[in-house]
Amino acid sequence: MLRELFYDSKTSSRLENRFGRRYKSNDIIFKEDDKGNDMYFIVSGSVRLSRMGQILKVMQRGEYFGEMSLLIGIQRTMTAQAEEDNTRVIAVNTENFETLLREEPKIAILLLRELANRIKDTDERFIK
Repeated sequence: MLRELFYDSKTSSRLENRFGRRYKSNDIIFKEDDKGNDMYFIVSGSVRLSRMGQILKVMQRGEYFGEMSLLIGIQRTMTAQAEEDNTRVIAVNTENFETLLREEPKIAILLLRELANRIKDTDERFIK
């Protein structure tokens, strides 16, 4: 999925130079209920996602999070915290999202596929 894009070091380096952020272990990226308009692609390290203090998932290199705030403008539904030192992410906000899609059009289809898989996984959990 989107991992493919971030395993391409040329693309990843270019995007990181423009939109990159670095975090140390336990740094808070955002908190549950915060307003936000960024989504984040993990370049290195990992990010712990939690809700009301309960860890829901640890995201790894090539994964992304925070897309609901970017795409539909809602408050953060969970807290994102760097899991390890030198966690590097590419932060995409509403202002640079369209630019990014124009410059890297393959991101759009990869993002749609990943979102569809997340919806499918959620559906399957409710069906069981």
